Amino acid sequence: MTAVSILLRALRISLPLAIGWLLGRTYGMPTALGFAGALAVVLPTAGALLLRTLQVGKMDWRNYVAGWLMPFGYVLGRGKLLGIAAWCAVIWFALAACGVLLTQPAIAAPQAPAGAAATAAATGPSWSWPALVAGWLVLGTAFLHLLTTLRQNFSLRSQSGRSLLKIMAVIVGLAVASVLLHLSGFTGTAALVALGPPGALAALFGLWVLVLITFGRNAHWN
Repeated sequence: MTAVSILLRALRISLPLAIGWLLGRTYGMPTALGFAGALAVVLPTAGALLLRTLQVGKMDWRNYVAGWLMPFGYVLGRGKLLGIAAWCAVIWFALAACGVLLTQPAIAAPQAPAGAAATAAATGPSWSWPALVAGWLVLGTAFLHLLTTLRQNFSLRSQSGRSLLKIMAVIVGLAVASVLLHLSGFTGTAALVALGPPGALAALFGLWVLVLITFGRNAHWN
């Protein structure tokens, strides 16, 4: 994967987040989520209709535009246009909803008592918002990866499939708990819940790789 493709993927993930944040800053949460849901349906539908006008094997500007309207869901949709559009709508709305949720302390802050302590209590530490966004992105990416693996390789009745479902349930539990904590005003704690477990697993994995690199060659581990 080249640096350009990584940048484009980051932009496509950031776009729904930014739109959700702007909607949340402009409207209340129910209205903002309603607009986000409408956009999540309209944009992938427009992309799918645009691709349907193409002849098979032909590439032109419509492919590029459709790639921005439908940036997600290609693996989960299994190559079928309707499935791709449906999964793209789900992922697009989830990302936009994260952006909306992040604005809720800012909406509630004017009603809180004045003062630096009250502001800190409402919004959490300065690192809490970016950490919460990172945690939600990590949890969402892990959930989609496991869901894709489950759909492609296992059945729900298999032992491996049931194991994946349990892990997915834990991920959903962490995400829901972090959302509830964030909406309750504990954004810092929500960030720790969302990013802490994945961060701990990444640290353990990194430590294990470091051990392998440092001692594995002399111990002939392979």
